Amino acid sequence: MNNEFLKQTLKALEHTDMAIHFPEIREVIIEKDKREIHIALIASSGGFRLKDNILLQIMVFFTLLDAYVDLHSPHLEGKGFATKYKSLPIADDLNIMTKEIYRLLRILRNASIHSRTAITHNNTKIEAVSSDSRLELEIKGLDLIYTFVLLLLEGDHTIAAYKTALLRTYYDDIGQALISVQDTFGDRLTSVSAGPRLKRGVRYRLQNASFQMKESGRYITIKKEDIKGAEASWADYDYVFTISDVVFMIPNEILTEPSEILVADLSKWRYNPAYPPSN
Repeated sequence: MNNEFLKQTLKALEHTDMAIHFPEIREVIIEKDKREIHIALIASSGGFRLKDNILLQIMVFFTLLDAYVDLHSPHLEGKGFATKYKSLPIADDLNIMTKEIYRLLRILRNASIHSRTAITHNNTKIEAVSSDSRLELEIKGLDLIYTFVLLLLEGDHTIAAYKTALLRTYYDDIGQALISVQDTFGDRLTSVSAGPRLKRGVRYRLQNASFQMKESGRYITIKKEDIKGAEASWADYDYVFTISDVVFMIPNEILTEPSEILVADLSKWRYNPAYPPSN
């Protein structure tokens, strides 16, 4: 499958009634004592109904991820799943997470096409059984898998380090929602590193973050903003600033104390504010 298939399918999914759990982006500007917050809304016409058709959801998202795998590993196109799975790279966390979500979707997809009764679900969980595999998943985990795939398929305009840190959080939460899994590749998901995780509920994107150079330009210290109360468990800040006409976006979670980042590490966080849209 080609990139045009991915583009067209993603475009169609913008207008579904499905529960997709993207982070809510809140653009923030602070001037003196005044704070402006703009919430980016996701428009949806609801014209493409998928919410109540779990089998079609599974087929669409498995096909999307399968196309992504073929696009990024063209030597595997046309191969069977087992060959693809064993051959996919595991060089970094993004590779590992992609491979394991592909595995979960394959179990769901096989069950959905082999028997009308192979998938059962209610408001709390989904169970998929086929000849060589079995999966039990809290229903919220299915929505998180779909969101993972859509975030993964965002184009090369995204900050790779930011995407990986955000997807680690989704992967952790999918693992928490996974009741059991059993197939020819084992009975658990492959673990990823202890690298940064970004809170996925709300991202406050501070557009005019304050910073200072320290130690002859070796470090940058960023003025942190605090989040109080229960919100601190699911929301955090991204700090946007410009140095020599280059825009950077630094998530609060990766700053070391006291609110520092090495200048040598900044290149991983270069940001194009014109694209993508906030969600």
